[in-house]
Amino acid sequence: MLTDIRVAAIKAALQLTPDQEKLWPAVEDAIRSRADTRYRRIAAIGERMDQSRDIDPVQLYRQRADILNERAGGLKKLADAWQPLYQSLTPEQKTRLRLVTVHAIEGFRSAMENRRMGLDNEEDIDLWVFSD
Repeated sequence: MLTDIRVAAIKAALQLTPDQEKLWPAVEDAIRSRADTRYRRIAAIGERMDQSRDIDPVQLYRQRADILNERAGGLKKLADAWQPLYQSLTPEQKTRLRLVTVHAIEGFRSAMENRRMGLDNEEDIDLWVFSD
């Protein structure tokens, strides 16, 4: 549901032309793919936290490296999906996209700060983050 809200907000802000609409599905798929990956990662972290076991720091480093590689690949796919659409945007559309992005980053920072203080849960953190 949160991904649906993010996707709808971005698309509404862009006010795409019919030609640009043809480029949108690749962007939406990339956004949804990254969101699915993020939710799976969060679930896996929760499962690991529920298990009582000794921590193997070497394995922890390897798992973290795998996660970072996966995230890097997802970001590249997102950039590749955005590139054709972004190149077709008017200056006004690019400005609106920047405003939506700034709003998302501010929401993310606020959610992360609240999380550090123990006030939010993972679902709230993801409310306005559309790339990770």
